[in-house]
Amino acid sequence: MNAQKVNYNFNKRQCIRSLKQNGFINKSKRRKHFKFYPPDHIKEKIEAQKPQFIMVPNHRELKVQHLIIKELREMGGEELVKSFLEKI
Repeated sequence: MNAQKVNYNFNKRQCIRSLKQNGFINKSKRRKHFKFYPPDHIKEKIEAQKPQFIMVPNHRELKVQHLIIKELREMGGEELVKSFLEKI
């Protein structure tokens, strides 16, 4: 399944809440974007070329849902994406 062809519908607040419920930790130093780092059990499985954190823009309207899903899929596979979408 191509992540860009699916229309995901969640806002910034729902995304942040779901990431926190999945164990991600916000370690942003600035407020333009939120950087959520994965919990240790996911961090150990991430390969060198894969994303090391999920970046959520601090805009009123979230337009990059498909990119967030794509990065989650690269980090933790379909199980992480399924858990994320269930907790929205």
